Amino acid sequence: MSEALIGAEAGGEIGSFAGPAGALAGIVIGGLVGLGATVLAAKAVPNANDKAEEGLQGTTTPCSDCQPPDCKEAQRKIKKTRDELKKRYAEMRKDKLGMYKIHPEKTPFGSWQGHIDQFIQKQKNLRKLIAEAQNNGCSIPGDAWKWATEKPPTKPAPIELNS
Repeated sequence: MSEALIGAEAGGEIGSFAGPAGALAGIVIGGLVGLGATVLAAKAVPNANDKAEEGLQGTTTPCSDCQPPDCKEAQRKIKKTRDELKKRYAEMRKDKLGMYKIHPEKTPFGSWQGHIDQFIQKQKNLRKLIAEAQNNGCSIPGDAWKWATEKPPTKPAPIELNS
């Protein structure tokens, strides 16, 4: 039932105390009050929507570097794996234990080839982490891809570079 009809009914009840003329006046007045309420409500709703929209626009700003929440964890894993590769690369270039000369082939006690295999495995893991992060819309630390594709050292650095 519309507000105009509800107002008319209310006006009719109020005006019934004044006889038939009062009832008619009550219906007319009630109808006008109900109609006025309808107009005010219709005007208020668009204004409320406009105010809400203004409020949202005022509190949100476009973010060019925003990332999904899980990106921080993905980036942490990428950086950790990248740093492990950097460290392993530097250690292989130094070859403090002389693995290149003592155990060039794979042995159960460690070898140069074992270090190469571990390096390659870490790279595969890093490439997987990078792919997952990119699929989730995350940015990738600058040199991560370099370390995901860097060839492992084939031999230690010359001795004068190891000092």
